[in-house]
Amino acid sequence: MKKYYYHDGKDQQGPFTFDELKEKKLTKETMIWFEGIQSWQKASEIDELKALFIEKPPPLKPPILENTQTDKELKKQTVEKSPKKRKNKKGLIIIISVIAVIAFLAIAFNIFDSGGGYTPETEYEMEQNHPEWYLNASGTYNENFWGTKVTINGYVENKATYTDYKDVRIKITFYTKTETAIESEEYIIYDYFPAGSKKEFSMKIKFPDGAKKCGWEAIDASIY
Repeated sequence: MKKYYYHDGKDQQGPFTFDELKEKKLTKETMIWFEGIQSWQKASEIDELKALFIEKPPPLKPPILENTQTDKELKKQTVEKSPKKRKNKKGLIIIISVIAVIAFLAIAFNIFDSGGGYTPETEYEMEQNHPEWYLNASGTYNENFWGTKVTINGYVENKATYTDYKDVRIKITFYTKTETAIESEEYIIYDYFPAGSKKEFSMKIKFPDGAKKCGWEAIDASIY
């Protein structure tokens, strides 16, 4: 059964089954990984998760009923009512409602504008604060004859629009043949990674005892 992992912005969470994963508070930008892909991907890019982010259609407005009353009946109703008093009362209610709405919006705007509420991060701020969301590390590896060492031939892609990064921190995780993570190591690739660029890297590492496979991801970087 396929197991999924997701990154909450601070730590890696998992493994989860597909049904368990659906219960998590995922967004389109949540980074997901499972066996079979080399790097973390956004939830909105994974086929089986796309259905979770389909926007619901707006509520259907009720049909407008046609007025079947005749002009004669309408004139009769107008005569029977006291239009002057009702019109003045209805107009006063509308004015009070409009003033209340304007006052509420003004208060709410002042709270958010003065820093009293939550202000969503801009794309630039997210790139500055969360480099791991915009760095994709992938590639292949080859084991030596004894299966104790591997050579990683990978690349790091900077998907940011505005921010250049440097000194990317790579986390390599080692797994048993049952896909259980048993150990991880971190390495730093000392290079510059401008926005929208992709650069290759190569490194040799030693497999710990019991490890049969490995995977890696970019977990941090410095702002250049």
